[in-house]
Amino acid sequence: MKLKTILAITLFVIWNSCLSQDVVIATKLDEKNGFKDFKLGDSFSKWEKDLKYIETTSDGEKSYLYTGVLFKELFTVKLEEIELAFLENKLTCITLLTATIKGGETDFVSNDYKTIKNDFNTLFGVAGVEIATDDNSGNILCVWKGKLVGMMLIYNYKGVQKFGEEYAGTGSCSIIIFSLASDENLDDGF
Repeated sequence: MKLKTILAITLFVIWNSCLSQDVVIATKLDEKNGFKDFKLGDSFSKWEKDLKYIETTSDGEKSYLYTGVLFKELFTVKLEEIELAFLENKLTCITLLTATIKGGETDFVSNDYKTIKNDFNTLFGVAGVEIATDDNSGNILCVWKGKLVGMMLIYNYKGVQKFGEEYAGTGSCSIIIFSLASDENLDDGF
């Protein structure tokens, strides 16, 4: 969870820099307002029976692992886990995590990342920002920004692993959907 906190701080800094740029507003992202039946602003009680507590942040936001059987894929990509964060018993953040898989044949980036990015570009418009970190980590960040909802697709490079007789880069994806205006309650989902 410490890695998640460091990542969140880093993403916050990057996100704030994105807000100062001319980023195309993804109005479809606002209309969706979440993922499938998970809607930003949902009450904790709606999902309570399918949640396992993870942690509470210093600002009081509580994170939970979704243990239900619904929503195990994003487009055609298998999801490994879903985390939901609540503040004052309202859903404020949805994090979708994919499994770690082998990178592409011509580059280190996995096909899962490419598939999700292309599908999001089709659904919401081309990402307003795509940043490949310059720290040699291999991580990549794409940002879509609505007026009320923000979303980040993060490619987390996991290093080289052996596959049979060859070595290849591996990685996973994190998709973070969060509210930019906590008092709005939209009601559709993708």
